[in-house]
Amino acid sequence: MISSTSTTINHLPIRSWNRLPSDFTQYLASFLDQKFLLTIFLRVCKKWRHYCVQSVKDLEGVRVEDTGLLYLIERYKSLESLPLNRSPDITRISISLLSGLTQLYSLDLQDCPHIDDLSLQAVGQLTNLRYLNLSHCSQITDDGLKNLKNLKQLSVLRLDSLRLTDAGLAHLASLHSLRTLSLFYWVLVTDDGIANLQEIVNLESLNLFNCNRITDNAFLKIMTLPLKHLDVSWCSLITDVGLLSISSFSQLSSLKLGHCELISDAGISNLSRLSKLDQLAIGKCGNVSESAIASLRSAIPSVRIEK
Repeated sequence: MISSTSTTINHLPIRSWNRLPSDFTQYLASFLDQKFLLTIFLRVCKKWRHYCVQSVKDLEGVRVEDTGLLYLIERYKSLESLPLNRSPDITRISISLLSGLTQLYSLDLQDCPHIDDLSLQAVGQLTNLRYLNLSHCSQITDDGLKNLKNLKQLSVLRLDSLRLTDAGLAHLASLHSLRTLSLFYWVLVTDDGIANLQEIVNLESLNLFNCNRITDNAFLKIMTLPLKHLDVSWCSLITDVGLLSISSFSQLSSLKLGHCELISDAGISNLSRLSKLDQLAIGKCGNVSESAIASLRSAIPSVRIEK
């Protein structure tokens, strides 16, 4: 007998499989070989087929390999979402056939170490994609990002911890529908690379955590963007001059400045212009005084300040 809930199945009629609780279905799936899961398991009943195909995201914890992914691609052309972020064995063998999934709008390849520039040639043909996560795919190079230029409907792009440079960012300038871009830990990017982002005219959320080669000048080059969320934590070269430029983002509601040790009270006072600011993180900003924080709270009563 197997049980993760009050339900027991030692004498459960076949017609009742469809009524098993969803959490039990997920528990049972965790014990199964992925080939069995993607071939036999989904044939048990309509509910289990829906679990395996229409809600692939519920299979978190299942390590899909090329064999399983090829099965899905071949038989389920209407897939809309593929979260493969727990599937480090996926290679370009199966990724090269993704172009057949014409309805795919969400693809998560985070932590898939075999994804490379050639893999992105197929990804770049998924022109309906709205969400793409390539974080920690360490084989991707600057040149590989040129394959994304045709993803004109892309709204969210996550590229965390890639060792790419200004040349890579230049390939993203044509993604005008992009609203969220995460460049977390791009330690090689400079102000010149950030300047390419001015072409992404709808960009609302930008993560530059630990992009520690950018300076105050980076923000002068993107001041026309309608940013609402900005993270420049650990960008150690940013000073009060940079905060003056940041204060021009009139729609900004969230700003993270943790470990920006060169900013001081003068820079914080400039943020009082951000009337829509409701979240500010300034942990480990040792030159910012309590009086400056109090003054900012007085100017923007709704702001939540995390120290």
